Amino acid sequence: MAPRYTNAAEVLPEELLAAVREKVGRGGCFLWIPSVGNLTRHRRNELVVRLQEAGHSTTAIADRLFISQRTVFRILARAKGARSGDGSSNHRSTESNGTHGSTTQSGPHGPEEG
Repeated sequence: MAPRYTNAAEVLPEELLAAVREKVGRGGCFLWIPSVGNLTRHRRNELVVRLQEAGHSTTAIADRLFISQRTVFRILARAKGARSGDGSSNHRSTESNGTHGSTTQSGPHGPEEG
């Protein structure tokens, strides 16, 4: 597997490096080059929903797709809102209730223990 970050001057031919510099400016920058099998955001979001429906935990989904667990929660909330037909994401806030591993979720009908 290739390293996550690579110095372009070490891997690109000089004429290609010059063309990139011309496009992005002469100052240094980070440039993301997607892999051939890279997911579009839409396809990634659909995969998150399918994995969750298949019973995978949000932690497992985040680890598998190299995204944060918070991003997984956002995607699932938006998908739930889209399925409800009202276009809103109907977010439920999660707050710690002071006990380890337990949360209180505030839904449309008040707090629910989780």
